[in-house]
Amino acid sequence: MCFQKKALYLQKTNYKIKTMEHILTLGITLFTAILLVVCGTSVVKRPSMLSNYNSFTEEEKASPAFKTYLKRVRNIMIGTAVIIVAGQFLSMLTDSEIFFIISILLMCIGLPASLFYCQAKVSKRMYRKSLIYAGFFLVISSVVLGGLLIPSLQGGNVSYENNTLRISGIYGAELKKDEIKSITKVDAIPQVNLRTHGFGLGDIRKGFFRTVDGKIVHFILTSNNLPVLHISTTSGENIYVNTLDSKEMDELIQSFEKENN
Repeated sequence: MCFQKKALYLQKTNYKIKTMEHILTLGITLFTAILLVVCGTSVVKRPSMLSNYNSFTEEEKASPAFKTYLKRVRNIMIGTAVIIVAGQFLSMLTDSEIFFIISILLMCIGLPASLFYCQAKVSKRMYRKSLIYAGFFLVISSVVLGGLLIPSLQGGNVSYENNTLRISGIYGAELKKDEIKSITKVDAIPQVNLRTHGFGLGDIRKGFFRTVDGKIVHFILTSNNLPVLHISTTSGENIYVNTLDSKEMDELIQSFEKENN
């Protein structure tokens, strides 16, 4: 009975923490969206707010194309605001970060590139330069963001050599033989309800998560496939990895047991 009360208390506490996390993230998202809408609307009435305003000649500023450009800037800013808010709400409804991450990627990559492209439509003098900037920013942003995201999505390599277990990649680990209590293959993973420090995207979960009974577990999961390799350490840490197939797990366990016999 006491254990059930404690588990119920931890569930309620974790739910409150998770709710606060959602509220904070939503608040930041809404603030950013409102800022984008306000800035986008304001530039139509006060073009001097544009960072590139002085790049245009007086003749270009007086042209109909410039007025169209201001309206396009407004529409792009408002569209970006809608996308990030929709991404946040979809992530909250599905309990998955994938929609929010996609919306942020679209904002970081698409917003500057779109603005440079629209600028090219106003001035023939800056046409070539603006298109180059748009393409350059699109490529660089894609490479940088891809370099940050791809390692998070990829599974870490797991090996046991020279009395050391190594799990490469983000939130990986390196454990000496005397730090490992056991390595087993299990057909289930603990149920979690809170990410304390890590990364979650659909079935991909990497980092540290809190279980429903209040324990912290270390996940390196790239899918919902079972079985999972369970590594228990002498310090009490529990690591769950499924970047190996069942045969590779058996071979790794045998290597560990062989060196410890």
